[in-house]
Order: sequence, then structure tokens, then C-alpha cells
Amino acid sequence: MRYLRVFISLLLSFFYGNILAQSAKWAQPSTGNYCQINFETKEYFENTDGNQWNKIADLSFQDIKTYDLISGNRNFQEIPVPGSSLSYLLVSCTGQLYQLDRKSWVLKRMDQTFYRGSNCQSVKFLRKGTLYSFGGYGFWQSTNVVTKYDPINKEWSSIGVKGEIPLAIFDGISAYVPQKDVFVTMANLHVNDSKLYESSQFDWNIYEYEFKSHNYKNVGTIHLEILKKYLEKDIFRNYLFNGRYFILTDKSLAVYRYDTMIIIDILDDYKTYQWRNSGRFPVTLNNENFSELEIHLKGVDTLAWSSTFSSKNLASIKAIPYKIAIKDLMADSDYLGKLTDEPWYMEFFKVIMLSMGILLILFLVFVFGNIKRNRLKRNLKNVLGENEQKLLDFLLLNYHQGYINGHQLIAYFGRHKSSPESQRQFRSKLIDNFTKSLSLVFRDLMILDIQPDEKDQRMLNYRLNAKVYQVLSKL
Repeated sequence: MRYLRVFISLLLSFFYGNILAQSAKWAQPSTGNYCQINFETKEYFENTDGNQWNKIADLSFQDIKTYDLISGNRNFQEIPVPGSSLSYLLVSCTGQLYQLDRKSWVLKRMDQTFYRGSNCQSVKFLRKGTLYSFGGYGFWQSTNVVTKYDPINKEWSSIGVKGEIPLAIFDGISAYVPQKDVFVTMANLHVNDSKLYESSQFDWNIYEYEFKSHNYKNVGTIHLEILKKYLEKDIFRNYLFNGRYFILTDKSLAVYRYDTMIIIDILDDYKTYQWRNSGRFPVTLNNENFSELEIHLKGVDTLAWSSTFSSKNLASIKAIPYKIAIKDLMADSDYLGKLTDEPWYMEFFKVIMLSMGILLILFLVFVFGNIKRNRLKRNLKNVLGENEQKLLDFLLLNYHQGYINGHQLIAYFGRHKSSPESQRQFRSKLIDNFTKSLSLVFRDLMILDIQPDEKDQRMLNYRLNAKVYQVLSKL
């Protein structure tokens, strides 16, 4: 599992650190040189070519606790203090903090931390003179804790955050981006060994943390398939960051490693590029002294290797130094798209789903409309008698012709030869029954629009109410 290395490293550091030679190795960020401190002899060495160690100075120790020293080339991280000869040395899986002065050659213990094991592989950086540590792994689970170093109390203090907080900041791609003054983290692994069958989960979201507001913001999700597959195939996430570009290095191949690199431009809307090394200088042999630091930055503009290289066109291996400028790396890369770009078929799938959704809504409208109309038809059939149904048909037929008068009603029902009194009684009873029957269906509406006849004041003119007509005309 991805976090197995952390656990093993921690065990080796704690239980065998004092048995092995007391030394620490790391890469200096500003120069790219390899550095080493021999704690037993108090000597400081540097290596510029990956082969020869050169003694630079004898060190003076200040407040150093021998029993706290941890050996290894993975445990130490150097963070230079801009504009000075000072650098911070931070020890992984602990809160230990040292200060190295390359002018006076004094190594000084800065913290009074005693805990270990809670922040393995946390992301540490210097922001505006303050040291921060984000996330990490410890005590069988990953964490999203944000801490900063308190120089007064000489301890690490927790920072309360808000917003869309990631579940974990561990084994992902993370860095502080000075130009935006945000902390960026993505592709993290959420680990909790207490949960059976769910011990680790990928989080493909991209988060930005704003220091002024203490707020996390989810700025998108990684959809770029080529990047997701690239990250999933390696056991460990290997990447460098120069302030603008994440450079993901490929170590998964036993021969010809670094044939491919993925480059993410943080300052240009997370645009992503791919550089292929085929036909140039593939790495064939590993320098065992620097297996963890094989590829590194020299400053912010150059990428360098410390391994043996050979050209595929040569029959024999030829050891040569190799460096490449970041601008040349970018010029020789293919554009893949933005991290948040979804595959073309996802857009097609969205269109299909949207179309299906619209069709489903129309179908449901049609079905429920039919159900409503059928229910209304049954109700009308139940409440209307034969004469009332005939009157309704007559009113519907003549609605656009205007009002119908009493004489037309009598003629329609064939009562024109009966006496005037009989006609009046028939008309009055018909209209009354018709109105009462439809009122059982249309409870809140006037059924008929009744107006006096302008020519014959004894007569009335009839027409269906407009709202009633709109409903009945659709049956």
C-alpha cells in the first residue's frame, strides 16, 4: 500500500537510527547540490556531481539532543530563509526543527517538540517568514490538520480552517504557490486502517487554501484520464515544484525510467502538458546513494539528474551529466488539456442525459395530462344527463361564434313548436341543471357567461366561461 513506506521508514528511523551511522542526506533547493551532515564527527559535506563528497566545514552544535537525531536521506527537508545564510531543516514524522547557518556553520535545535509519528509525509513550506505543515500520515490514518511553527513557544500550533476542507492531505500533489499566496492540493489519498475494505480512497478534487480567510475552496475535479492513470500506476507520487509547475516524474519502469513526465501549470488555469524522453537520454542505472533524490531542481529554472545515462543509439553505456531547462522542457511538451477537462464522451453523455431528461419530463406531462383528462371525462359522464351533455356540445361548437340566445337553444332541442311558457320552463330547467352539474366538477369557476339580449329583453344570451372552455376544449 502507498503508506507502507511511511510505516517502514518510521520504524527504521526510530528503532535503528541510533545503530546506523548518524548522518542525514538531502538536496539543497537553491543549488540542487546534495548535502550531508555526519552527526558523530560534526562535519558538513556537499556533492555536486552525484559521485564525490566534499567536506565543506566543521559544525558547531547548539541545543542538539543526541537521542533525537534521525538518520536517513528521506527524513530531512531543507527550507532556505530568503536573503540570509540560514536554512531550516525539518525532520519527517516528527515536529523537530533545526536551523543551519552556512556562514557561522552552526546547527541549532529550534523546537521543544517531543512527539513523533503524527505527520509523516506532511507538506512543509515557508510563507512570509512562517513555517507551515499541512496534512500527513500517522497513527494508522491520514490527516488534514494544518499547523504552523510558533517561535515563541517553540512548538507547532494548530490552525482552524473552514470551507470545503479535504478529508486528507497525504500522498497527493501539494505545494504553496507564492504568486497566488495559496496552498494547492489535489489527488490525495484518504487512509483509515480502522475501516475494513475501505482503508484507502482517492480524492480527485483540487483544493486551494487561502491564508487570509483560512478558507478552503474546491476549484474543480481532475477529469484528465491520462493524468489519473499516470498517478495510479506508480506506487509513490514523485513530483517537483518550482513555484509554477508541478513536474510529475515517472519512476515505475525498471529500465529507461523518466521516459515520460507530466507538467501542470498552476498559474495558467491548471493546463497540463506531457514530455516524452524517448530517443534522448534514458536513465539506465541507479545511483544507490541518491535513489530518493535522483531527479531534482537546480534553482527554479533547471531540472537535473544524478544517475548514469546512456543514449539508446550507443552500444555501450556512457556516463554523462544531464540537465534540461524548464523552458526547454515546456517547449518540447505536448498539450493535454486542463486538469478539469472531461473526456469528449462525457460531454456526449451529458447531452444524451439532458435529452433523455427532457423527453422523460414531456412523457410524464403527457401521461399525467391524459390521466387528468380521462378523470375529467369520467366525471362529466357521471354528472351530466342526456340534455345537459347535448347543451355542452352545442356551447362548445358555437363558442367562437359568440353568444347563443334562448331561441337557438329551443330550436336546437326541437321545442320551437311548443307553447312559450313550456319553452321558458324547459330553458330555465335545462340551464339550472347544466350549471349545477358542471359546478360539481368546476367548483371554483362560473360555468356560464350570461348576458341580456339587446334585441329582446325577455331573452338571455349564453356562452361558456372562458376558463371552463379552455379545459373542456382539450378533451
